[in-house]
Amino acid sequence: MRAECLFSGIRYELIKGSLDADICDIVDDSRQVSPNAVFVCRRGAVTNGRKYIGDAISRGAAGIIITDEVWDSEDVYDADSMSGSLGYYPDDFFVVVMHDKRYSIGRLCNNFWGYPSRELTVIGVTGTKGKTTVTYMMKKVLETCGCKTGLIGTIEVDDCSSQVQSVNTTPGVVQLHRILHNMVSNGARYCVMEVSSQGIMLGRVSGVDFDIGIFTNISPDHIGKNEHKTFEEYIRWKSTMFSMCRYAVINMDDVYAPCICNGIQVNGAKKCSGVIGYGMNIWSKELYDKISEHMPVYDIHFSLYIGDQLAMAYNGITPGTECECVMPDGDRVPIHIDMPGLFNVYNALAVIAAGDVLGFPRSTVSKALEDICVRGRMECAAVYRGAYVYIDYAHNPVSLENVLKTLRSYFGGKIFCVFGCGGNRAKSRRIGMGMVSGKMADLTIVTNDNPRFEDPEAIMDDIEDGLNAAGAEYIRIPDRKKAIRYGIVHAVAGDVVLLAGKGHETYQDVMGHRTHMDERELIGQILEEEDAGVICGRDN
Repeated sequence: MRAECLFSGIRYELIKGSLDADICDIVDDSRQVSPNAVFVCRRGAVTNGRKYIGDAISRGAAGIIITDEVWDSEDVYDADSMSGSLGYYPDDFFVVVMHDKRYSIGRLCNNFWGYPSRELTVIGVTGTKGKTTVTYMMKKVLETCGCKTGLIGTIEVDDCSSQVQSVNTTPGVVQLHRILHNMVSNGARYCVMEVSSQGIMLGRVSGVDFDIGIFTNISPDHIGKNEHKTFEEYIRWKSTMFSMCRYAVINMDDVYAPCICNGIQVNGAKKCSGVIGYGMNIWSKELYDKISEHMPVYDIHFSLYIGDQLAMAYNGITPGTECECVMPDGDRVPIHIDMPGLFNVYNALAVIAAGDVLGFPRSTVSKALEDICVRGRMECAAVYRGAYVYIDYAHNPVSLENVLKTLRSYFGGKIFCVFGCGGNRAKSRRIGMGMVSGKMADLTIVTNDNPRFEDPEAIMDDIEDGLNAAGAEYIRIPDRKKAIRYGIVHAVAGDVVLLAGKGHETYQDVMGHRTHMDERELIGQILEEEDAGVICGRDN
């Protein structure tokens, strides 16, 4: 593609060279630069892309695109800051300054890759909790209905050709559009993706044409120095996603549903064709009127999805849930999922609502949900001497409370809660998780998680502040394998050992270096060392 075609519909300034070059690729990581590629130089959460311009030039880049945030007219030609160790720009090299970086990079990518999201039915899922489970449920439903489906999320990226472990919940904008292009090339018809508030705020989903947006729930989280400044800002960015969606599927039982609906009216009234609600509570007229007041611009199609007859069910080893979904037309759709918890019923209702929007047979959707299992989400990893060992990604107070409440409702024995907290995150999260575990678990085993660039001992001190405030019984074992072992060997039949916080992760992040650590492997090693006879009901 001729370089000039990249900038169609974009406000930019050419400050060096010409746009006659033929471009073969767009990247925002200098290590991925190939001859005749364009390097998008932008400021990330950790570093500034200007540091890597010299590397991009050395790898044969045809030019660079500098966004407003790194642009400085006084030092743009400064050798040290802009050109790295080479100290110059080649004669046939172009430099472009691009304005409105949050949206223009998405347009740039669409110009290059031909608007791949328009070739797909894209379903975005946002919310504090439930994003991963809903995306996997949705993917299973779509594939059961015969639709080739790609997935982008916290655990992995599946472009219908290969599966790669994710780095971020929502990839950077350039990488995201490349993935969507690959999905189209690999024959995908649908894409299901998790959309984080950070991803929205940083413009990672700019240029994506969403067909359906799903809102699961929202609670205070991701608020701190390196994340959102306030809870209000967090809500605002979540609601912004729906300005890019044709239909919004909203959990109307969430206390902040009116705020999300208000955000739709403010940001997306012209594009959003309707709001489909789901929940377990029959909404009062007052709530209906309150939400409707926020959306006078266009017709709102409220569909009432009510899950009832909630009951425990077992597949022979692990507990699950049974209920019925009452559709707006009175049709009753049975739900049986091999995952425990009220929150998983909400996840299933979101998928059923989205399936109705897409016009899929309700019986097929219901059948597809029966044997769903998501790595690191209420995952039963072992059954040892009648005690259950669960792994869950719960890494904030609300998620941990939901998981512990669910386990308490299913099991009558003691609960051993093993967890730590990540570094470079809000201190309040650690104290809150300590208080929740202290109040709801019989014994808390404080251990290490991903300390990142913080002192692990200081993180555990913060957790202990919450535990002490709750008057809890706890023990501190920094080594995670030893902490897990302590819980397993002290549990008896009917007890539960919950490993919270790591979930699907297979690493531990210490000072920017990730070493392999998979809790499933640790459990297997512990059970072998303890000469256990059964792992998850199978002979060891």
